[in-house]
Amino acid sequence: MMEIDLERVQKEGTPLVDGNTVTFIWLGSQAPRLVGDFVGWREDAALQMVEQEPGVWTYTDILPVDAYIEYAFLMHDKRVLDPLNKATISEDPGSLRNYFYMPEGEVTSLTERRFGISWGCISQYFVETNGWVTGEKRPLTLYRPPDIEAPYPLLVVFDGKAYLQDVRLPQMLANLMAEKRIAPLGLALVPSWEEARVHEYACNENTLRFVSDCVLPFAQRELNLIDVQANPGAYGVLGASMGGLMALYAGLRFPHIFGHVLTQSGAFRLNGYGKAVFDLIQEYQGQFPDIWMDVGKFDILLDANRCLRALLVEKGCAIAYREYNAGHNYPAWRNDIYHGLEAMFPAQL
Repeated sequence: MMEIDLERVQKEGTPLVDGNTVTFIWLGSQAPRLVGDFVGWREDAALQMVEQEPGVWTYTDILPVDAYIEYAFLMHDKRVLDPLNKATISEDPGSLRNYFYMPEGEVTSLTERRFGISWGCISQYFVETNGWVTGEKRPLTLYRPPDIEAPYPLLVVFDGKAYLQDVRLPQMLANLMAEKRIAPLGLALVPSWEEARVHEYACNENTLRFVSDCVLPFAQRELNLIDVQANPGAYGVLGASMGGLMALYAGLRFPHIFGHVLTQSGAFRLNGYGKAVFDLIQEYQGQFPDIWMDVGKFDILLDANRCLRALLVEKGCAIAYREYNAGHNYPAWRNDIYHGLEAMFPAQL
């Protein structure tokens, strides 16, 4: 039996973290089950808690010391939050979850507003779709880097609203540029159409044409961009999960535009959606775009990303690849994406 210091629980909240050991605690007459990144959010693999004393239930595990973990309890097959942990992410009843960092894990400081740094300009627009995707117009956010006279490349970002709000990508770019860790870079943040996101990002040619025929010309008119015809492959493309799949597809289809691909936790084998990129890689002719991939070691798509990486290496693609200790979520992608930006758009010192 484990002795639980309830005074510590009330003071620190839960889970209790000691080095690489984490202890989840529930107080009540009945124990919920525990689900989270550590079981791939599979409810059939939910963990059973152990009663240490009347009304005190625990589950103890060993986790990497730099991990970021999201979790929830299951009570009567419904998710409930940990009442002893104030760190919550609550979107809807089906996705309620708590989170915590292990001792060496931390939120990146690159999204903080720092005194004395020029932030550049964020502008909101609507762009014509020309019938390529749903709706007559789609919102578009452009980011113009600060104090730059020379033309700069563009990074097109799928799920742009999430990268704007949850990742705070423009603030990150401003800090990285101020520290001279990346070259000047503009952004075209393209939000997904929620009801049709999976369809539009499943290696969809219409989505690709919307970006190439509608988004890029608009961005080229509004921003001082490098001429991609004179500098083939100067632009980049970024996305996560299904957006990561679409980013890689865009780079493989249009490497003369998107010579820099950043894909986070790409959905390369999710319900068969990634077959097109595997087929493209198998038959690829010519030079691959530069590709940067990251994925969490607790991510449900880890195996799919490892398989895709192995195929790219087999075909002679020079790929930058990272695994980190987290799951499938925007906080993890936010904390890791600066590695990809530095690799794909290094500062010219």
